[in-house]
Amino acid sequence: MRLKTLLLTALLMLSVLPLDCYAQEAWNLSFSPALNFPISKVQDEPLRIGNGFEFGVDYQWSERIQPYVGVIWNRFDTDEDFDEPNIRYVQKGVAVGLRYHFALANGKAKICFLRGGMVLMDLRTRSEGGEFDINTSFNIGAQFGAGLSLPLAHQWALRPELRWTLINHQADAPFSSADLDFRHLSLAVGLRYSWQ
Repeated sequence: MRLKTLLLTALLMLSVLPLDCYAQEAWNLSFSPALNFPISKVQDEPLRIGNGFEFGVDYQWSERIQPYVGVIWNRFDTDEDFDEPNIRYVQKGVAVGLRYHFALANGKAKICFLRGGMVLMDLRTRSEGGEFDINTSFNIGAQFGAGLSLPLAHQWALRPELRWTLINHQADAPFSSADLDFRHLSLAVGLRYSWQ
């Protein structure tokens, strides 16, 4: 059911583009593995550096503007002592937004970009003993970033990027209401394929 909701959301976002923009040469695919550096505690517990990825599709709307939609997966673990059970947090969802491309100097290629948009993610929490197992519904958050799109070969580019994501998950645990606030910086290095 959740996968169906994600796919329907992505299709809805793509359906708002005008019909004349579905030309194949204007589309890009990207895959970006990332290291996630938590900048906040969750339930007063520090998190270890996490990992994740984003698989995205974007459209070259103009020379500078690219709307995008992507599927996100992130994983974090708590940093517990050796005698305490670790808790694993897995986020899944979609990102939707815009990239704005610009050059650092006049006459140069527009390899720099800024991005901003929203994320729609759910959270699954699992602990070794099973006492902190939680599933949340989808919640809306924000994501901002900056990066470079460095041409490698015809139709391929390297895309290093720094992203900041913040989202608050509301969960009803069996024993109390849990407020799970995630804020993290992601360092991603991905590949982009373009039909140009």
